[in-house]
Amino acid sequence: MLALASSPTYDANDVDSILSSGGDSSALYNRATQALYSPGSPFKIVTLTTALANNVANESSTYNSPSTLDIGGGKVTNFNNASYGNITLQRATELSANTVFAQVGDQIGSEGLVSSSEKFGFNNALTFDLPLAKSLMPDPKEMTQWETAWAAAGEPVGEHASPAGPQATVLQMALVGCAIANDGTIMQPYLVDSVSNSDGKNSYRATPSSMSNVCSSSVAKRVRKVLEGVVNNGTGKAAAISGVQIAGKTGTAETGKEKDDRWFVGMGPSDDCSVVVAVVLEEAGEQLSGGAAGRAQGVLKAALEVQGEL
Repeated sequence: MLALASSPTYDANDVDSILSSGGDSSALYNRATQALYSPGSPFKIVTLTTALANNVANESSTYNSPSTLDIGGGKVTNFNNASYGNITLQRATELSANTVFAQVGDQIGSEGLVSSSEKFGFNNALTFDLPLAKSLMPDPKEMTQWETAWAAAGEPVGEHASPAGPQATVLQMALVGCAIANDGTIMQPYLVDSVSNSDGKNSYRATPSSMSNVCSSSVAKRVRKVLEGVVNNGTGKAAAISGVQIAGKTGTAETGKEKDDRWFVGMGPSDDCSVVVAVVLEEAGEQLSGGAAGRAQGVLKAALEVQGEL
């Protein structure tokens, strides 16, 4: 892992004063690893991968995308109540059409969606160098048709004994991106690459290892190609970088508060990825110029410059 950040932050030399003052201690909470968020539309990467890998649908499969879809006794709506007519799954991903992904989720079914998400790391206690919350999906047997439809679009709406899902840490969504960037294989994340003694001798070096395989290389490449369209022709244009093809997925996740969270999960260069980034902006709403995609673009650009890709 190249970098991890959480805001607000704090001075590690001043923790005692924060705790003793009785003031706001939320800065001590690592939002990248310990906070669970509704992942919103970046979870559509999981749904899309599942659909392609299991031949449920392909990039050219056509769906009607009304502003509101009645399914399972409830409603699924598109962002800002937009209606897109008949569109392909490729275009539905570019436009982030919830009513299309609800139909894809219904085709996949709750068992298939949960099983696939678990390959990405959901419902697993992942090993990491820092405390890491478990990202969650419901028990598929408890999921209604309506809940499955919304889950496929990235929104947790269920009310039952098992937790509503999807709920994800930012690190978990970075791993979702890593699976697609790394041709279907998620590598075990770690922060410490090596440790040297005072005499300069190396006492520890991390050994890269595979954590799980979520899909074939060919499926991962197809998903990346679809996600390129999000950046080139869809909701993720703010993530574009001149000279390098970026692939990614934007998202808006409802919070129940005045403003929604904004997401972006992206990777590049798309044909041979060396960098993956996941960004969530809490309660950013629509006013922030460029949104999470714009913030992710800055991170991607800096990392690619260091690696000599720009």
